Amino acid sequence: LHSEVQASLTLVQSSESNGHKADSFLRPFKLACESKQSKIIAAALEGIRKVAAAGGISETATDPYAVASEEGDDETGERTLVEGVLLWVCDAATDSDPTVQSQAISV
Repeated sequence: LHSEVQASLTLVQSSESNGHKADSFLRPFKLACESKQSKIIAAALEGIRKVAAAGGISETATDPYAVASEEGDDETGERTLVEGVLLWVCDAATDSDPTVQSQAISV
């Protein structure tokens, strides 16, 4: 996961990142947040925080992982990428591990 975080951060910071879709660098974080393994979730949340700080999560992009029936959808039936990532973080924060909860707060 650490190497995925570094690769994603490099992709976001590169001048070529404008042409990449969110799926190319956010999928590992989504999968890690769904893993139910506290150490992996904590590392993923740290990565999400770094990607967001580097400007890699667009406020206007559509969430490629959204399911039409999920809550949080706006009137068009689409959810923004920021809303989707926040849902991953909130779901991960339900883990009882204090490190996970601390990382979720920092995102």
